[in-house]
Amino acid sequence: MSLYYDCATLLANEDHTGGSLKSRVYSAKNIKNTPAHVYALASAVTKWSPVLAEVIEASGLLAVERKLTPALALALTHDLLLRPRGLSCPSTHPLARAITAHRTRLSAELTRVRLRRRHATLPSLAAALDAHAPDGSLPHPRWMRVNTLTTTPKELLNRAFNNYTETTLADVLSAKPTDCVYYRDTHVPDLLALPPGADVSKTSVYRGGNVILQDKASCFPALLLDPRPEDGRVVDACAAPGNKTTHLAALYASHTSDSTTASDTPDTTASRIVAFERDAGRSKILAKMLKTAKADERVDVRAPADFLAADPGDEEWDDVGAILLDPSCSGSGIVGREDGACVFPRAPADVKGAAKGAPKKGKMGKVAKEERVKEDVGAEEAALKERLTALSAFQLHMVEHAMRFPACRRITYSTCSIHGAENEAVVIRSLISDAGREGRWRVLRREEQVEGMKAWGVRGDRGGWVHEVAEACIRCEAGTAEGTMGFFVCGFVRDLPDWNEQVEEEAEEGRVDEEEWTGFSDDEG
Repeated sequence: MSLYYDCATLLANEDHTGGSLKSRVYSAKNIKNTPAHVYALASAVTKWSPVLAEVIEASGLLAVERKLTPALALALTHDLLLRPRGLSCPSTHPLARAITAHRTRLSAELTRVRLRRRHATLPSLAAALDAHAPDGSLPHPRWMRVNTLTTTPKELLNRAFNNYTETTLADVLSAKPTDCVYYRDTHVPDLLALPPGADVSKTSVYRGGNVILQDKASCFPALLLDPRPEDGRVVDACAAPGNKTTHLAALYASHTSDSTTASDTPDTTASRIVAFERDAGRSKILAKMLKTAKADERVDVRAPADFLAADPGDEEWDDVGAILLDPSCSGSGIVGREDGACVFPRAPADVKGAAKGAPKKGKMGKVAKEERVKEDVGAEEAALKERLTALSAFQLHMVEHAMRFPACRRITYSTCSIHGAENEAVVIRSLISDAGREGRWRVLRREEQVEGMKAWGVRGDRGGWVHEVAEACIRCEAGTAEGTMGFFVCGFVRDLPDWNEQVEEEAEEGRVDEEEWTGFSDDEG
């Protein structure tokens, strides 16, 4: 039964921990079950939660079984109705008896919900949940990056997808999970999109490391950094689970193969990528991914090791010319896994009123309820602001630390966040910091970026920021026709010392004020 308690705790996320569901599970310190088991259940419950929430509300389960929290009810109902072998606990356990007693009613409500959604079978309903976001936004494609360390797009398509037809992204987004169509991306080389909900996890090309399941936006940091042999070593400062690390290795290797003569071609098996991961559990995932992707000999894994503990002045790092920074963030842009993505059943109004000691009926009860809602919203906004302030301070520290590596010439900074506090504000504050000014850092201008990134149309928020910073920043939005999650990335380069003085002058003149540096504005979403 501890599995359900672990799952419910992670789903409820009462501590408002940032990051994806997977990162929260694998970084959790207080779970009793293996992270893999907890994540498998939590992700399945999240997917089914829009349906299960309706089922639980219609059945009146929470009004009768008051020992069940909404999150716990979701986890138990999922396995009771949808897991082939039922609950993963003894039938004599009190919670098992409590949920099993309502099996008939819950099953009947599931059938009603399925029919209302016009699905003849549960597998059909499952496929629809895979393909479409609960909030009604556009479906998210199944992005997969061809691992050029092991194959090429042409070889992969001929071998594993020879019955597929190339089409537009719009057609892929509207296709069924089983439709044999794909889209070849125009911004990220070697990136393909399959229909939403398409399952490639059981294919030989996935298990053999020929493809990496990676969101399009997640490919931007390595592509923007564009690592080359002349950079020396390249650091991935927050490497696990390894998608960006393997992308760095592939891009580095592609530039190595472009060398003009065999005599001056660096050893392609040398560990020119240094990957830091401070969490022991996540470092195991990183090592496994690198091995599967045939990148383990190209990557020097430092784990568990904290990038912030590496001394930039140590001669060990004298040849580090590029650094990729993708630090912890709020995760507010992650599709289908962001905080709040799980839809929870609402408790009956009389249960809420009793719990709060508020009147159940009448005008005073309504007023009291409205006041509680206002208080809750205000508390949530204050907690979010406090959390973003703490996160942005940590993120700024990471960028400043990277800027102090003496041989480093390029840095990319990225988050899967939609909040300016973690994005443009961190960029501005980095540029005018001691490390930014003394190191002569500036943003990588749009016209200097690699072709795919230069062509990307959604740039940084222009609301009060220095124009050149906004134009250099790249943003992605979730639920749009581009098929990405919410994401942010900006590149830094080391030259043109006068540029930082311009930023400082604009700040002093009031064009970028202190409030804007913290990233908060009246229209912040």
